[in-house]
Amino acid sequence: MRLFEGKISLTHLPDELPKELKATLNNWQKKKSIRITTSGSTSEPKPIHLSDDLVRWSAEGSKLALGLSKDEHVLICLPTDKVGGLMLVLRSVIFNWNLALYEPAANPMKPLVEDHPFSFVSLVPYQMANILDHPESVKKLRRFKTILLGGAALSPALETKIHHFMKDNSVQVFHSYGMTETASHVGLRNMRTMESNTFALLDGVEVSLGETGCMNFIIHSIGLEIQTNDLGRIKDGVIQFLSRADEVLNSGGVKLHLHAVKSKIDNILMENNLSIRYFLWKRLDDALGEKLVFVGLEKDRPIQLDVLLQKELEKFEMPKHIYWVNEFKRTESGKIDRQKTVEWLIEISG
Repeated sequence: MRLFEGKISLTHLPDELPKELKATLNNWQKKKSIRITTSGSTSEPKPIHLSDDLVRWSAEGSKLALGLSKDEHVLICLPTDKVGGLMLVLRSVIFNWNLALYEPAANPMKPLVEDHPFSFVSLVPYQMANILDHPESVKKLRRFKTILLGGAALSPALETKIHHFMKDNSVQVFHSYGMTETASHVGLRNMRTMESNTFALLDGVEVSLGETGCMNFIIHSIGLEIQTNDLGRIKDGVIQFLSRADEVLNSGGVKLHLHAVKSKIDNILMENNLSIRYFLWKRLDDALGEKLVFVGLEKDRPIQLDVLLQKELEKFEMPKHIYWVNEFKRTESGKIDRQKTVEWLIEISG
């Protein structure tokens, strides 16, 4: 459902805007800062403040890196109480763009007319996957000039679909790396030209690795430094995200990086023409300390997945439990909440 369409001026906020969004914009105008809650994908959600300097730096850097014009028509179909959706609103205010605000939905193309006027949209991978499963929605998506994906990693299966989608059109698709504390992304991957899981830093961003191998970002122009929990590699201004530090588990004395094991499983699934929505996580174990678990969607369940994985994975990489669920628990921003999903599975299955 469409909530608002038009331009937003801070001096006269439209009555149609959601109450919470109006309050946020008023606060931004008066106090020159934004109060927002983190996504909760890696820890408990917490309120933080984003300075006006950071918001405007992010808006300018994003516009330049994405090649956006002064006349964008923006479709906003993400929650505006989280950084991804809110920054779309703030960019639209700063650059005086036309915007249309819709309630978040799994497939935000459905309510649009086929000849819609929109040029720029930001989506989470879950939305992109749903859109690409519907030919009529794909036609509408092709009318956009720029698509920004963020909020989660892309599976090999979704990457393949996106590359197929880009073959017969000029739509630019970018995947972003960032966090709430950096007012959305500090790195972007052009999916036509860059390898998976690599991101070019926005102008003015410096990155270094701490003693633990986690990335540290500095934006000198606004005096901001962010120490992340993300393990990475750095080369020539391009970062490669490896995994979050809390995605390393010690199972019987063997350290496992969830991202690395997932990459192996993704390749096994692709080689066997299987498309499964799933995630890997960990749970406590009396004997091993921690053990690896696989959680997939029941409607994607193939026959004897465990036999296939046992043939291809090392013994210590094999998930100790394979669970199938009708749906994943999600955070308020729509990301899969792996911890809560596994806690619920433990509760019902023991």
